[in-house]
Amino acid sequence: MLAQLPDVLAEHLDLREARLPAIGFSPEKMYLLPYGYDGKPAVLKYSKRHEVKEEGDIYVWLKGKLPVPEVYFNEKIGDTYYLVSELIDGQMLSECFMEMGQEQCLINYGHLIKTIHETDIEGFPYVHDKTYKLEKVKKTVLAHEAKIQYFERELQGRSPESMLAYLIAHQDFEEDLVFSHGDVCFPNFIYDHQALQAVLDVSGAGINDRHLDLAIALRTLRYNFELAGWDFTSKEIDCFLSAYGIQKVDMNKITFYILLDELTNG
Repeated sequence: MLAQLPDVLAEHLDLREARLPAIGFSPEKMYLLPYGYDGKPAVLKYSKRHEVKEEGDIYVWLKGKLPVPEVYFNEKIGDTYYLVSELIDGQMLSECFMEMGQEQCLINYGHLIKTIHETDIEGFPYVHDKTYKLEKVKKTVLAHEAKIQYFERELQGRSPESMLAYLIAHQDFEEDLVFSHGDVCFPNFIYDHQALQAVLDVSGAGINDRHLDLAIALRTLRYNFELAGWDFTSKEIDCFLSAYGIQKVDMNKITFYILLDELTNG
């Protein structure tokens, strides 16, 4: 149920047929508005978390660098942040990857992440680096807010405290810094006829080691390929990495960033 919206925002919104996204684990309230903002199809997101404002700011910064939604409204009113952005036509990658076929999906996904990492990092508006993410994770674990029910099967039964201890003990490594998306799960990319239309959910974007996105990509591929009944072996991994432009990954970094992401809430 939509909350009472501030007048300065509500007067621009048409809430007919407002609906929740089909999937997603965002801690923010989020609605798809087909009649939208001043008649333009839109997405409304709001929360007391500053990450909502950051997402809008990063969309604006990325405009012209990557295909991202237009931002129509991005303000804090009272104690709540409100973001209204363009609703992009197309399908989430999670909805259309099977149509691509196994090999083409691996190639498209590898090219996509490579394109993200080639984004010029000059002038990025926030400090969303490894130190920042570790501090967020520490707060999550200390507050007992880690979402243990969603841990990877290899991590089921492992305590958030032990995972945090591992991260702290293994945080000092040489970083290969790029612009990273931070959550390259399939639902965060919109495609139309195998052409990328939009990159979404960029609130976790920042300047980080490329293995942050590569770790999440490998986990995402395994999950979706298993769901589709497809193989996910070293052959598929090599195909993805080749499309990305490298031959192998640093498995110590992959482990680090998987643990980091598992403990990250939003």
